[in-house]
Amino acid sequence: MMKVSKGYVRRIDKGIRKNMSDVILFDLDGTLTDSGPGIIKCVQYALNYMGKPEKDADRLRCFVGPPLHEEFMEFAGFTSEEADQAIEQYRERYSTIGIYENEVYKNIPELLSFLKQQGKTLAVASSKPGVFVEEVLRHFDLRKYFDVVVGSELDGSRTAKEDVIEEVLKRLKISKSRERVLMVGDRSYDVEGARACGLLCVGVAYGYGSKEELQNAGAVFVADTVEDLKVLAKKDEEETEKTSFYKSHPENHRKQQKARKTRGKVSWQRMIWDILSPMVVHFVCMLVISTLGVTIAGLFYDGNGQGYMEVITRFPWLSSILSAITALLVIFLLRSSYIVEKEKFHIKVKRWNPMMAAACMAASIGLGLVCTRLIDASGIRKIFERYTEIADHSYENQNWVLLVICIGILASLGEELVFRGLIYQRAKTYFDTGWAVGISAALFGIYHGNMVQFLYATGLGILFAVLYEKTGTLAAPVIAHMAINIFSIFYERMVDALIKRVRFGEPLLTVIVILLAAAGCYYLFFYQPDLSERSEKSHVG
Repeated sequence: MMKVSKGYVRRIDKGIRKNMSDVILFDLDGTLTDSGPGIIKCVQYALNYMGKPEKDADRLRCFVGPPLHEEFMEFAGFTSEEADQAIEQYRERYSTIGIYENEVYKNIPELLSFLKQQGKTLAVASSKPGVFVEEVLRHFDLRKYFDVVVGSELDGSRTAKEDVIEEVLKRLKISKSRERVLMVGDRSYDVEGARACGLLCVGVAYGYGSKEELQNAGAVFVADTVEDLKVLAKKDEEETEKTSFYKSHPENHRKQQKARKTRGKVSWQRMIWDILSPMVVHFVCMLVISTLGVTIAGLFYDGNGQGYMEVITRFPWLSSILSAITALLVIFLLRSSYIVEKEKFHIKVKRWNPMMAAACMAASIGLGLVCTRLIDASGIRKIFERYTEIADHSYENQNWVLLVICIGILASLGEELVFRGLIYQRAKTYFDTGWAVGISAALFGIYHGNMVQFLYATGLGILFAVLYEKTGTLAAPVIAHMAINIFSIFYERMVDALIKRVRFGEPLLTVIVILLAAAGCYYLFFYQPDLSERSEKSHVG
């Protein structure tokens, strides 16, 4: 059992300890994670590029925590423009390599879980660019503990600690209740920033600042270890002595936190409606547009109306047109909701470039083909013969340009807005990421209306959600969805063309697609550019 010494507790009066139990802001570097090695190597990379190499890593410890711009100017004597250039080189390495040269301090996950179990509101206030802060937290599975995460901007704005803290207070809507808020950090910079905002600050001596530095800056308490931060949760000395830091497993803490969040803020009925409502909107739009379209088409051509299948069979292009109209209506109705959700959850692009887009397309096409082969091998199609009959002729006698525009592009965009842009993102506010992926994928499968398509669409839905989570942009699942839809449109044509030239045309196409998909998955999930060789070439002589 871990215990906090009475000496520590006595150094904090009851009024301060009461404030500690409400809102706690954590610095990142040197407080939650030991990011020093990655930061220092990236600073060395930048200094080498600028012609001022520094091999002594200890001299560069001052870069861990404070804004880079000021540190480059002070340490290397750079002008403001030179500091900006150094930061650009620093980020070149940090964004792909340095960000992962990092580790979580021992017992930090347990501490955060414990604080959340005690009903604390946690946030991160870091001078590191927000996009990097989010990536670090998600990489180490710490993001789930924080209600708000704020960092600086990549354009160089909001680097001062007090500006970051003010943004956190604004997002938490507690700017007028500062007595409830406490800052935790490892450098005098954190203490001074907190004091500038009217907050108390607890220092941590296990980071990159000394106890003397923190005390001189005005920290109300300095923790020597992560375990000492248990005091943040205590309201009185008696409770401090009684409660065990490891009272329950972190998994139980998280489940309790999720259940409390769901039950305490909204009802189950509200939660279900919040998640399902975009799908309901899509379904109603599809039902209304399909009914009106088929009815009008039947009356216009025959004057007496016809059944749905008879009209669709007679006018095969009509289903594509109706799908496109439905998608446009859904986009019109839900676009504003998506924009609000994006701002609400501060969704930021993590990694996106043309190669990522190509990899997303390859992975989607490959998984789609694998799912199709597995479904064929399972014999499920034989059970649902009516579906197979319809599916085999779904694209016959239709203009391929119309299919690409309506099914390949517009329908994909509308569905991704609904299932990943809204349903997946909303599910994440109530459940862990894994559950949110499963929920959005299952609903995507159900939406397709039959068992064969349910299995196929659910598999792809999982991939689309993972791509969204990996890249931080809805463009990833949209492009992946478009790719598999367009591939499906031309699949039979490609197979027929190959068979005329190669005896084993279809197996050959399958092998090619799977190899491309494997390459795409490798690039998406495992490949990280190595800049070390480039660095050496840049500084020869």
